[in-house]
This record gives sequence, C-alpha cells and structure tokens, in this order.
Amino acid sequence: MELIYDVQPERAAEAAFLAALDQLVARLRDGGLRIGAVLPQPRSAALTVPGLDEARLAAALAGLPLQAAPMEGGVASVRLRDDETARVADEALRKTAIALRERVLAAHPCDRCTPAVVTQGTWSQARLLVRLPWIDDATERRVRAAVSAPPPLPAPLSFARSRVVTPDRAGSFGEPRE
Repeated sequence: MELIYDVQPERAAEAAFLAALDQLVARLRDGGLRIGAVLPQPRSAALTVPGLDEARLAAALAGLPLQAAPMEGGVASVRLRDDETARVADEALRKTAIALRERVLAAHPCDRCTPAVVTQGTWSQARLLVRLPWIDDATERRVRAAVSAPPPLPAPLSFARSRVVTPDRAGSFGEPRE
C-alpha cells in the first residue's frame, strides 16, 4: 500500500525570502533611508527607496541570501538566490519526510511494520510516498488523520491518492496497481 502526498517545499523558500527581505528593509532604514514601497512577488520584490544607489544596495545585501538586478528608475528588484531557494526547499522536503514518517509511526498502522517514506521528484514538483504493508480503510483513515494533524509540517502537503502495490514472484515490488 502506498499513500501519495504532493508537497509544497517552495513555501519554505518563500518564508526564507520574506525573512531576508525584512532584514534588507531594516538595514536600509538603519542606513537612514526611507522605504517608499515594497511590492512583493513570489521569492522576489521591487523596492522603491528614494536616495538608494547601487553601492548602498550592495552594502545592505551583504551576507543576505538575496541578489539584486541593476536598478532602474529608482526601483531595486531583489530576489532569493537560486542556490538558496533550492537549499531551503530541499531541507524543508527532507524535514517533512522525517516528520511524515514519525506521524505515520505514531498512528500505529500495524504491529510490526515500519513505514518507508520515499521522495519522488525535485523540490519544484515533489511527492512523498508512504509505503506500508496492506492496511484496511479504517487504518488508512487513521494514518491520514495523523499526518494532517497539528502542528504544521515544515512544508505543506496534500493527500493525492492511495494505491495498492503488489510484490512480483521474486518478492520485489513491481509496477503499482491503481
């Protein structure tokens, strides 16, 4: 039996961007600049800051996981670096897989079974597969309830479907049966 979950680790990258953006805005304010506007977009933002130039922006960005495009018309565009996006999302996916396994174990799906949690895909299109021996419908509902219970997981996930996976004659698992 496999329980299949779609994962959204990019939400962790968005949270990392917003934290870094807050630090950037605080540094600019500490430097005596007044923030005109901050227009956030996914893992990026446009900042209108009167008196901001490339040198002051570079100084404020030092040590932050952000990068800036060349300023245009007094507007600074910043975004989370690609390597940082991948690192944060991969870490959130890893932590979510661990937490998912712990929640499934806490639901006690069977006496002596150990669930396997397998990551499928990359952080941008991730799935987590929970592999268990065959379980009845009531046990599946109990496991799914344990997975969705508070507190929130490092990366949000949603139940996609369950499917039966049967071993072949050699005892290894082949193609799943929908």
